[in-house]
Amino acid sequence: MNLNLENKSLKKFTPLTEEVIHLYLVPLDITAAREDELCDVLSDEEKKRAEQFKFLHLKKRFIAAQGELRLLLSRYLSQTPESIIIERTKYGKPYLQTNTAFKFNLSHAGDYMLCGFALNSEIGMDLELIRNNYSWKKISQRFFHATEAEYLQALPREQQQRDFFKLWVKKEAFIKAIGLGLFCALDKFQVMPQTTQQIVWNNSIWSLQEVPLCASYVAAVSNEGKTKRIIFLDRRVKREPHNYND
Repeated sequence: MNLNLENKSLKKFTPLTEEVIHLYLVPLDITAAREDELCDVLSDEEKKRAEQFKFLHLKKRFIAAQGELRLLLSRYLSQTPESIIIERTKYGKPYLQTNTAFKFNLSHAGDYMLCGFALNSEIGMDLELIRNNYSWKKISQRFFHATEAEYLQALPREQQQRDFFKLWVKKEAFIKAIGLGLFCALDKFQVMPQTTQQIVWNNSIWSLQEVPLCASYVAAVSNEGKTKRIIFLDRRVKREPHNYND
């Protein structure tokens, strides 16, 4: 397996360059004390959204995801996390109006969030928890490219479900990278089972990479241009003392 992926310790902050993507896997199953900490860094709008959740576990995961994202952004932007203004396009892709060169994206599933950062290259990512007894066949036949559906159907039965999710996260990562999300028809482009690939879309090249995790999760990352090296960080974010002017 040929992956452009590197694991690094979080003891020292790693500066972001144009040649790499920084990926973080962040746990969302947090304590009540941590939830209170993270709620403090949310925007007023995010706090209002958190209060709209009917189920407490969904509220907690929303606070965890948005709060941990803000803590990570603050390290790169040298701002306090609560002062960062996150905008969204009409299709829902998050961005920073005050720093158009800095790109980020996120996805969450189960008890984890995957988020990533890049410079001068649009990125998208998807994380999925592999679910048993999922209706992969109906979904692939209805929404996937015909070649993808045929590929899945030809696989041994024990491999079909996992490979469906592998293709799914690649397709999701790509449509998030190009900024259209589910407004882009999934059968209009084809992803492949290999670890890395490139797609030509509107005369531009986009790269796709599988991100190896554990047996229960699959993930993929897409970026604008040639394939970038991934620096993967398994993050337990702390709100550390930081000089936001350095």
